[in-house]
Parts: sequence; structure tokens; C-alpha cells
Amino acid sequence: MSHNDPLAGPALVLLLAAAMPAAEREFPVGFSAVGEIAPGVQGADPEVGTRLTKAGAFCVYRPAVTAPAQVAISVYRVIEANRLSEEGAIPKQRYEIHHQGKIDNVDLDFSGASSWASLGTFTFAGTGQEYLTVRGRTAEIKFTVLATDGKTPLRSTVIAPPPANPRPRAPALGALPKTDTSVGTPPRPVMEPATTVTALKLPPHISDHMIFQRGRNIIITGQAPAGAAITVAMNGKTGTATARNGVFQAVLPAMPEGGPYALTISGAGETKTINDVVVGDIWIVAGQSNMAFATAGLEDNKQVLSDAEYPQLRLYMQNGGGEPTSRYPARWQPCTAKVAAGFTAVGFLFARGIHQALHVPVGIMYVVRDGGDIRLFMRDDVLASLTPDVPYKYGPKPKTTLFSDFLEPLIGFPITGLVYYQGEGNQKEPYNYRKLLPAMVQDVRALWGQGNFPFIIVQLPRYKDSFVGVREAQFLAAQTIPNVALVTTIDTGGPKALHPPDKRLIGDRAAQAALGLAYHQVGEHEGPQFAEAKSIGNRLLLRFLHTGTGLEARGTLDGFLLAGEEGDLAPARAEIAGPDTVAVWREDVAKPVTARYLWNGAPRACLYNREGFPASPFRTDAIQFNRTYDNNDACMSRRGEWTLQKLSGMFGSDALVVTDTRATEGDSDWTPWAKWTLEVEKSGTYELYLRWPEGLPATAEVTIEVNAGGAGYPHQVLSQASGGGQWRKLGTYPLNYGNGDSVKLLATGLGGTVDALRMEAVESR
Repeated sequence: MSHNDPLAGPALVLLLAAAMPAAEREFPVGFSAVGEIAPGVQGADPEVGTRLTKAGAFCVYRPAVTAPAQVAISVYRVIEANRLSEEGAIPKQRYEIHHQGKIDNVDLDFSGASSWASLGTFTFAGTGQEYLTVRGRTAEIKFTVLATDGKTPLRSTVIAPPPANPRPRAPALGALPKTDTSVGTPPRPVMEPATTVTALKLPPHISDHMIFQRGRNIIITGQAPAGAAITVAMNGKTGTATARNGVFQAVLPAMPEGGPYALTISGAGETKTINDVVVGDIWIVAGQSNMAFATAGLEDNKQVLSDAEYPQLRLYMQNGGGEPTSRYPARWQPCTAKVAAGFTAVGFLFARGIHQALHVPVGIMYVVRDGGDIRLFMRDDVLASLTPDVPYKYGPKPKTTLFSDFLEPLIGFPITGLVYYQGEGNQKEPYNYRKLLPAMVQDVRALWGQGNFPFIIVQLPRYKDSFVGVREAQFLAAQTIPNVALVTTIDTGGPKALHPPDKRLIGDRAAQAALGLAYHQVGEHEGPQFAEAKSIGNRLLLRFLHTGTGLEARGTLDGFLLAGEEGDLAPARAEIAGPDTVAVWREDVAKPVTARYLWNGAPRACLYNREGFPASPFRTDAIQFNRTYDNNDACMSRRGEWTLQKLSGMFGSDALVVTDTRATEGDSDWTPWAKWTLEVEKSGTYELYLRWPEGLPATAEVTIEVNAGGAGYPHQVLSQASGGGQWRKLGTYPLNYGNGDSVKLLATGLGGTVDALRMEAVESR
């Protein structure tokens, strides 16, 4: 708003707000407020007093047009829930275009789907007194200045509410990443020589082709005989140190990006020269097998590797903290197609994306363990502090861990940030993962002594139901941990691909997340993330953060579930109701209470922002302790399948019926099966019950297999020939939070069918 505008002060806002009916404030956050000068609006209506008395509340939008021009005006019309006139007619919105001393009125129908709509093209004289007045609600206004031909667009301006999480302005190309400077030089690294040191020795990461972090003191560590005087030199700068207890640490002053340089380390009667050293940004990429997935395994590897010759990209792989071997060399390498082919695909694509955007050297240090539990990245004393809340349930923690092998030797080596792609190894304990992931982030940051350095979490992709709880834990971590970005990958992977080969999107999105989080480039760099829900009438309005220039649907928005006060979740209808809002409803629910989006293992992503990033799966509700899964429950696992069929005759009404699943599941035992994945809010002890319809034939039997608490229990074979309509108790079991536990049913007789499963909490923790 212009500071020179006589009407652009607080008094006007208060006056307009007072004139606005209270009900008008019920519209969701993110739209221009009715009756207030909306955020981003320029100018004011000179007839404000008259209009308040005659027309009620309004908003004013004025484009920055300083010379005569043709201006095309579009608005993002929002189709509101249950907003018809008293006569039941299609609602209309009036727009007044003030230009060349006259007023043109345009009435726009608000029917169909929320979308952009054109008001027309108008001649603006460029006097600064021309504007658009709106009575009512409008999400976004777009002014496009046209060339003299009246057709070719020259520039566009969109006036919209400010984003919920605005980014600072972009730094100059290649500017330093912004980090927390509240903590000074990183602590001394822990280096305890195994034997008496008799010669100058350097760790594997101080080697040819290496990279140092720009903008921070350069740390050179190594081993030397006790008392040896050490001198280091590079780029005209010199540092000295004295070896104590066989260990030295020398420091050179911070340098900007540049190189290549030669680094010399002298002492104990010898000099070592490290060649082809550059200064730029260093990122650690860590995780398990999906982070380890090599570039050569990509679906489009030939195309990706055709753009892999980047001498200023430096890639580092290390064989633990010990001596390099011929099979597992620990060394820095300039990026070539051959090197990139065997390197982590996500790491290479991430580095390439940052380098192409900033034109500075980028180094990647690679820390992975196939099948690795998050505990492998954490110190024992940190894990001990979480026990017994977060026990190590799946066997003893290995004595040799990723932390001691990989991370510990690098402590004190300055970095820009860390990209973490892990979680598959903890899919059976997502409730514990809620505590483990924040603890791991906090601990690694504390060890490096660089404050809250940028941390990027790669959310698990599509796969099985057991990923749902971990994805939620990752989403919650990104909401609560400072200086963290979430890379949503729900549109990658598939139901049968634990190691999906479509890593290109993941690497590229991780780079985009870094550009926004660490380098503060303008624009949106993450996918939409659920922020809040509000019930208005028979619709639940869901507001999102990270919507960029607005939400968009890719195909039908069929990934939503909705429940009313009764608590029964079922597929719901949905539509985009504004740049940051989605409306969800069901015809049979008068008062919606909760919603979920993509709440299963391998869903189809359909909600994105216009920048092309998918929305993260989420739920607005907390799962009840006691619940019944019946044949209409959309949260009941459909893997198997026991299909929902409309039955007649002796089987009664709807029921889940066994079908042959060999074609889709690859089963070799010819046994049709179904599976319920059990959702609980907290780990605890639960009683499980089954129910089936009355009137099943005598041959109907079902084998029950319960997997709970990480253990499989003995099978039970139940006859279904009698007892229909009655609950049959299966037993009492310990269940873990999330989606790792299940009840599997194998049809051992003809006509086997089950119509409901019930679980009740005995105790929870």
C-alpha cells in the first residue's frame, strides 16, 4: 500500500472492518478480506465514504501502470460452498473497472469449478488513478500489460495475499548460504590414534580434489608425533598448530568460493601437498539403500549422465573411518559421467542442481548404510537418553555404526547442511520415529557447532501401508524443527518397488529445497503442507502452507477421505477453493469433522502447487484407540484382496469376499488372502475381534495370521459355518503405533467372508 495515500492508514482498515458483517469473516485465511484493503493492494477509492454507505464493504486493487497501455484483467474466482442467492440463482460477483474517467461493470458468474476468469481488456491512461473495485471476495487479481498490438503480454502482476511463509529476497548469484552464526568455530574433532604416531598422517577427507566450505574457517586435522610443529598454507594464507597426543588441528581463515589451489601441510620432517583443492559449499547426504541407489540405475540414466561432466562438483565416498581399500577407496573425485554413474543418484542430482543455480563449487559427502535404522546415525548416549520411551526393539545395536564409521571422523569439518533420506528401516515403529528423527537432527547439529544448519528431510515415497506412519513423522518433524525443509516424493515409487528407479525428481526437488532453505532464493521450493482445517456448513476447508502461486489439481482430486461426527472415514469430493485452500465434502455428511489425504501406502498424488511440487500426505484427526474396521471403511487395507461385493441369498448384504490374488501379488500358494493394517495412535495392548455374516456354508473356513509388535503369532483356523453376526475374539496382542501391524486372513474353504474387524485398547503407552 502506498505510504502517500491519504486513505491508506489504520483508520481506514478499522472503518471498513466495522462496516463488514461478522459472517463475512468466516471465509478461510488466505483470501483478500472483504471490507479491508487487502494485503498487496495498491491505492484506495476516492469515493470511499459514499461507497461504504451505498454498497457496503469492498476491496481496491490498482496496478502499477504509469503510461498509456492496454491492460488485461483476470481474477481467480472462488466457488464457495453453499453460497447461492435466496432465489437459488447462480451467485455473481460485480467488478468495477475505473479507467479513463469512467466505470465499466463486469458481473462474473461463480459456478462450475474454482479457476481463473477474464474480465476483459481495458485502456488505462497511466494517471495512477485507475483501479479495480471489488465488492465481496476475491482470491487473486492479475493485471497484464499488453503491447501496442493489444495482444502480446509485456508483463503481469498478481495481487494476492502474502504467502504464509514468505522467503527473504534472493542473495546475489553465488552468495553464501545463510547459517546460524550464534555458535563459533566448530569443536575440536575427536581423534584418538590407535598406536604411537611416528609420521605425518592425514584423514581420508583431506586429499586431492577436495573441497573446503566457503565463508567458514578452514579446518585441517591430522596426526603427527607429539610436539611436532605443523604449518598449513593455501591461497596465500598460513596457519600453524602443535601436535598434542598425536593429534593436530590447524586453521586457515575463511575464504570465498574459488580454486583450484594447492594445500601444503608440513611437519615432522615432511611435507604433504594436496592438489586441485576448491572452496565452495559442502553437503552431507545420508540415508539407507534408496539414498545409495546409483545414478546408473535410473530409468533415464543415459540422459542424466549425458550432463555429468562438472569438474567443480566434488564427490566423496568413504570406507568408514579406517584405512581405504582398493575395493572401497576413500577419496574425493571430480564429477565425471563415470564417477556419477556409481555415485548416489539423489546426491549427484542434488549437487548438480545447486551448482547449476549458483555457479559455485559443490561437494557431496556420502554417508549410507543399506537397511539402516536411524539409530545408526546417532550416538549411544543420545539413544540412552530416549530409553525406555524409544527402545531398540529389533535386536542389539551394532557396535560399529554409521556414526562412529562415517560421521564422527568428519566432526569439525565445516559444512553447509545435510540431506537425509531414510525411514524404511523404521517403518514398524513410526511413533518412535517421531522422537528419534528430531533427536538425531538436534544431536548432529550440536556436534558440528554451526547452530541450526540447513537440514533437508526426504519423505518416503509410494510403497506399502507401513510407510504411512513414517511419512507422517517426517511431516511433523518438518513442521516443528527449525530450519528444516521437506521434500515430498509421494508421486514417485510404486506398490512393488522398495527401490524405485525414478530418483530424478527426488534429487532435483532436494536441490530446490536447498535453494529455498539455505540460500533463500525467492519463489516456492517445497510442496503444499497442511496447516489448518475449518468447518463451514457441510464442507471442511483445508488451508495449506507452501502453496507458492497457488494450488492446482492434476486429474481428479480423489485422494481425500472425510468423516463426520460419527467418525466413519470414506472417500470424499474435493475442489480447490482458493490459492491456498481445498474444500472437501461428502453428500451424506452434514457436519464434517476430520479429513485425510493420500492415507495409504501407494496412492495417486493429485494436489500440487503451481510450481509443480506435490502436497504431503496428512490427516487432521487422531486415530481412536477403540475402533471397528468394517466393509465400508476406506482405511481398511485393500491389499490382498478380499473385495467388497454386493451379495445376495445366504450371504446377506455387503461383505468382503476372497478373490484369487496371484496375478497381482505373485503368490505361489494359490491361496486367496486379505489383510487389515491396524492403525493405533499409541503402542499398547489391544484385543482383536472378527465378525462374519450369518449363513455361510459348512466348508467356509479362514486362517487368521496376526503380526503384532514385530512378532508373528501362531495361526488360528476358524470355522465360519456358524456364529455369523457374532464377534469372535482372536486374542490380546501388543500393537505398535502406525501401520506396521496387521491381521491377515487366508481362505482355506469355499465361501470364506468377513465383514468387520474390531480392536479395543486394554492399555496404551
